[in-house]
This record gives sequence, structure tokens and C-alpha cells, in this order.
Amino acid sequence: PTRILLDAAFVPFAHVRDEDSHWLRQARNDLGPAPNIHSNGDGYGFQLDLELRHLVQRDWEVGAGLRYWWLRARDGEHSQAGFDLQLLELESQRFGLLLGLAHRW
Repeated sequence: PTRILLDAAFVPFAHVRDEDSHWLRQARNDLGPAPNIHSNGDGYGFQLDLELRHLVQRDWEVGAGLRYWWLRARDGEHSQAGFDLQLLELESQRFGLLLGLAHRW
């Protein structure tokens, strides 16, 4: 037997911290020492998993699927080149493959 699993989760609170390093722009009159661009803030998001599982023995399943994460921060701070600014929006999307082996007890 083969089955499809869908798992969804709402993320009511997420904290983001992003550091960016421009290695060729580290002079004092430019961006400064690396990491020279900083962002942090609070937000929310969600996660989705979709997996196809197949029973290979009585209590063993193998699976393959996809995972997708989406997170957004709109309340935070951004700084670069000596300036501190308000973070208006920072969005992160991640996706990838899932491979699994499951045993039922």
C-alpha cells in the first residue's frame, strides 16, 4: 500500500537575523568590517510537507516528498554603512526534498 501525507503548520512567531558580508568593501569610509549589513526582526510564517510513503515490509515504510517554508518579518531593524533603519520587510522561502524511513511500533 502507498499513501500520501500532507502536513501543514502555521508559525505564529518567528525571529529573523540576517548578516551579509561584502568582503571587498570593509574600509571605514565604506561598509565597515564584515559582516557589514545586519537585519533582524519578528514575524510569522508557515510550513508545508508533502510526502509519498510506501509500505515495504509489515512495519516499515519508505518515503519521498517536498518541504516548503515561508517566513516574513515586518517589524525590525536594518543597519548598513553606519545607518540604522527600520526593517520594512524581510521574506525567506526555503524548499527541498524529503527522504524518509519509518518504523511503526
